[in-house]
Amino acid sequence: MSVEVVDILLATYNGARFLREQLDSIVGQTYAHWRLLVRDDGSSDGTAAILEEYQRRIGERMQIVRDELGRLGPALNFGRLLRLSDAAYATFCDQDDVWMPDRIEQLLAEMRRMERETGAARPILVHSDLQVIDEEGHEISRSFWNYQYLRPEVADDWRRLLVQNVVTGCATLINAALRDMAARIPREAIMHDWWLALVAARFGRVGHVERATVKYRQHGRNDTGAKRWGVSYIATKAAELRRTRWQEALRRTQQQAAAFRSQYSSQLSQEDLRLLDGYIGLEAKGVLARKLFVIRNGLLKVGLIRNIGWLLAV
Repeated sequence: MSVEVVDILLATYNGARFLREQLDSIVGQTYAHWRLLVRDDGSSDGTAAILEEYQRRIGERMQIVRDELGRLGPALNFGRLLRLSDAAYATFCDQDDVWMPDRIEQLLAEMRRMERETGAARPILVHSDLQVIDEEGHEISRSFWNYQYLRPEVADDWRRLLVQNVVTGCATLINAALRDMAARIPREAIMHDWWLALVAARFGRVGHVERATVKYRQHGRNDTGAKRWGVSYIATKAAELRRTRWQEALRRTQQQAAAFRSQYSSQLSQEDLRLLDGYIGLEAKGVLARKLFVIRNGLLKVGLIRNIGWLLAV
């Protein structure tokens, strides 16, 4: 078997507090054939100095991207790194997590298994469960999927990904075929992982590894984060209904769906286009017609409580 390089894409912004621990967990990976591509998004703390320190330590295997693009935000920062990647595989890295020593090895093993089945020319994404930890590294939950009441197999259905993402970027590996197809991440994409999962599910395959490969740190400044599924979470979501946040979430998914339609219209079937047009234009339908459209087309979330809120929103 040929040795293939995995590009690790690290997008940083004011991450000095936890960055060294994350970089050390990359250096300690059991799969040694990696290259680290880093782009800082204009940090004002000590992040840049830490990156320079580790570049001197790691050498050519670590490359810091310097450009004049300014602050991009996490999704487009990762998109910039993705367009610079040219390896057989790419994997995403958040600045505040800690990788299990065999993270790359585990995801790559599943990726290679799937490529043997379908061929490397097909876009493939593999993601894993995560262990949820607090600021000090103490375990909150050994399974992010259980903690959030998520079902990873939902990512197999691109229609369901239109309304809910179940893929976490920092526990994701993609192949070159998916990178080449999805690297132009639009501004309407809610997050890079959601966009990549949507493209993979519609045009290729999404696989998952049941075990946690990342310690997913929660510290109050996460761009996205984990909230325990339970009575408190449900009460919070009920309050959000009164503040119309569900409607705002709906609009954002419609904008993302419109960008997806625009970018891939020539590769989508007429049935796909009708589905997307119906979802993007939900407001043109009556109240009952909107809810029936969502149900009949399988545009549903994971869990009864989420779907009650969802149907109220549409």
